[in-house]
Amino acid sequence: MRYINILLFLLINSVVYGQLKVISLPQKNEKTQTKSSARLKETTITLPFWDDFSWSTGKVDTALWLPGSQVQVITKTGIGIDPPTLNVATFDGVDAQGIPYLNTPTDGDVDSLVSQPIDLTQVPSNLRNTVYLSFFYETKGLGEAPEKQDSLILYLKDVDGKWNKVWPANSNDTYNTDPQTFTERFIQVSDPKYYHDNFQFKFKATGRQNGWFDNWLLDYVYMNQERSSSDNSYLDRAFTQPPSSIFDIYTAIPFDDFLNAVDKNKLFTSTKTKLRNLENDIAPVEYSVNLYDTLNNILIEKITSDSSIVFGVLPFDKFLVELSDPPLNPSLLDISSDSLFLKLEYTVKSGDMFLIDSIVYDEDSGDPKDTVYLSFKNDKTSAYFNLHDYYAYDDGTAEFGAGINQPQGKIAYQYNVLVGKYLDRIDVYFPNVDGNQAGSPLELFVLNDFEGNENSLRTRSNIAINHTGINQFVSYNISPAIYVTDTFYIGFTNLSSSDNWIVVGLDKNTDSYDKIFVNLDGSWLPNTDIHGSLMMRPHFTNEPPVTGIDNSQKEFVQVYPNPSFGSIKIHGDYQSYQLIDLAGREIPDSNSVSNEITYQIHSPQLLLLVLETKEGKAVYRIMANPAN
Repeated sequence: MRYINILLFLLINSVVYGQLKVISLPQKNEKTQTKSSARLKETTITLPFWDDFSWSTGKVDTALWLPGSQVQVITKTGIGIDPPTLNVATFDGVDAQGIPYLNTPTDGDVDSLVSQPIDLTQVPSNLRNTVYLSFFYETKGLGEAPEKQDSLILYLKDVDGKWNKVWPANSNDTYNTDPQTFTERFIQVSDPKYYHDNFQFKFKATGRQNGWFDNWLLDYVYMNQERSSSDNSYLDRAFTQPPSSIFDIYTAIPFDDFLNAVDKNKLFTSTKTKLRNLENDIAPVEYSVNLYDTLNNILIEKITSDSSIVFGVLPFDKFLVELSDPPLNPSLLDISSDSLFLKLEYTVKSGDMFLIDSIVYDEDSGDPKDTVYLSFKNDKTSAYFNLHDYYAYDDGTAEFGAGINQPQGKIAYQYNVLVGKYLDRIDVYFPNVDGNQAGSPLELFVLNDFEGNENSLRTRSNIAINHTGINQFVSYNISPAIYVTDTFYIGFTNLSSSDNWIVVGLDKNTDSYDKIFVNLDGSWLPNTDIHGSLMMRPHFTNEPPVTGIDNSQKEFVQVYPNPSFGSIKIHGDYQSYQLIDLAGREIPDSNSVSNEITYQIHSPQLLLLVLETKEGKAVYRIMANPAN
């Protein structure tokens, strides 16, 4: 007997049945296209070594880590709970492309992260007992908890090329298994066998090798001299998450929502992000917020004209950075275009980028010879928001997936339109979980409600799952386009007779869990199992559907004048007409005379005249102007 719940997947090879479940997704590993040997082979570096993964989303930085680590370890946000900074490195049973290391549920070595060679001969002999390697780790986070036998192990490579396990040091050195806490560890590197010009360290995880299981999260790796086992204070103010949306619950809205809004300010809301003080001292923090037009590469607005200052931030404290007003002045936007693509960027100005890490002295004279600056690159966080032809709750990147494996099971996603629109396609991201989804049959549908009467179902069509790439949507057309108002639902029914999971991308940086509904036994129920946003988006068109008539048939109906000034005349054989604007709203006819429409508008605009004829519908574009 199959369970009839819906499971939020930790997206790989799960065979567990249940409610909506979380699954890990393949991640886009943007490998360097040039085959430069400088990027592909080992490159010796020197201390200090520091990486918090905040500027390398999707992949590790090969200036610090061996290129082979890019193939295994993924860096991303949205999986760690309360991380030190933005992005963490994740360890699990799949490589960076989401491919399991084995197809059987056996335990063994999985992901590993190996540093570039480090020349430790550069460390003065009298400072070698002050060299420490520190890092933060978390078990599970928002993923799947490791089992007792699983591990994350740190190795150091000695002068003979041997990898030595240094953490956990022994059976008494246990892991902190609290899934909501990042724990910091300090490893002293003082043994003479490590002071050679090809030193490396390596994090290696063990766990189930057939999927995204047994998750370990790593952040803020720092190795340097002149440290101690209690050196946990860093002159660093860093963001820990992307900004929230300027559109409240949406990350994208149709451009005509903006054009037709009576009070455009109500479309936008204040945004916020979080910033952490990693120093053991009270610190004031300056920050600024800017809004950019990414299509034209221009600055639209400096939202904080002068840097805003948060006074008295406590040691190691995390605090909310929030704009009291919406971050967008609508009057600054170009309404002559049909879309806008925006980037909201927060920047902290703390002087961290210019921190002097150490001063190198001449061994003979004792005079200062060189200054080493430790560059913290976590001083920015940004998010992207679009005004185009669609609604989106998600940010375009799936950290996980959500799915069902119940035949005839249904998922529906609620949307609310500001003004009526013609829905002409639905975009869905179906991640390639394990190769079993491609071609799976689904029924795509649009609903008015869940009442189940003749007015509930707007349209439905049979489709098959298609994979085009990581975080790449597939478009499914709605033909003819349907007019939607107020609340509607897009979704699908699982037509497969197998137990294979039907998985949709799930964004964990946003949360529209209360818009998700499931039907597994004939009754629609609100989602209570997962948090996040499904990557399913309704797209709209300004063109009403036209069926059953071609341009030659229009010759039997004459519409004039065009351009018009307050009135339109119609001569020919037709049954009814409707005059609408581009938002789909009907323009009232104040004329009782047959074959003539009188309209009232306040500014020139394009209107659509839809005529019903015995051959079907005909649509005329009218360049309408106010009456003279």
